[in-house]
Amino acid sequence: MKLSCSTIPFQNMPLGSSFRRMKELGFGIADLPIYTYKEWCHVTPEGVRQDPAMALALIDTAVTTSGIEIGMILTATNADSNQAVRLGVKMITVNSWFKDEWVERNRLKDFLIITRERGQVLCLETHPLGPAVDPEVAHHLVSETPGLRLTLDAANMLSHGFAPVTWIPLFPYVSHVHIKDAGHTPDRRQVPWGTGELDAAFIINGLKRVKYDGIISIDYTGPRSDDSIKFDPIPEILKAKADLEKLIA
Repeated sequence: MKLSCSTIPFQNMPLGSSFRRMKELGFGIADLPIYTYKEWCHVTPEGVRQDPAMALALIDTAVTTSGIEIGMILTATNADSNQAVRLGVKMITVNSWFKDEWVERNRLKDFLIITRERGQVLCLETHPLGPAVDPEVAHHLVSETPGLRLTLDAANMLSHGFAPVTWIPLFPYVSHVHIKDAGHTPDRRQVPWGTGELDAAFIINGLKRVKYDGIISIDYTGPRSDDSIKFDPIPEILKAKADLEKLIA
């Protein structure tokens, strides 16, 4: 297993500076959103569509000058997977959007056609915007949609009332992991590392049992208006990194 870090906590600096800061913190892999929330992303879908050459040049320069590898792109739309191909990124994570499981499955099947043609792995995040935050629904979606994989976001599931034991059937379908500490309510979807109820050992050991050898991305999102506890994410990222390195070893 390899550790990665999301670029979201580094929104107060340009992308190249963000990558270099991540390198200073000991990371070699970045989890890069191309996403609709401008406060979370250095690159938005709108920016990519308006000037793809400039967006790709920005990302390529940041990668080249920092030595950071992009391990995964989080995207909201099918069209952005084309830019990921041009960047050489083989893993795409998409959120579940529609509350109806049948509608969501058909949307994902369409996305799979695109990503298969481009040699990419498509992962569905267990995200609370849609039905996949429920481990049972997530299991239905991946088990009944051949080729679809999961980005397991344990904090999302934990903070929406789904106990860790319910995640176990998901582990064989995981191709990417988002991790941060969290509590049992939505306002505690991220808390300082070691102050919540997330059992990192449970996750790592579960992944080891299915011989998972992919990326685990530390996914603190920086200060959020709905955080029950206000905190600087950078020290928490370093604490999480140290603990996860021990568990992975």
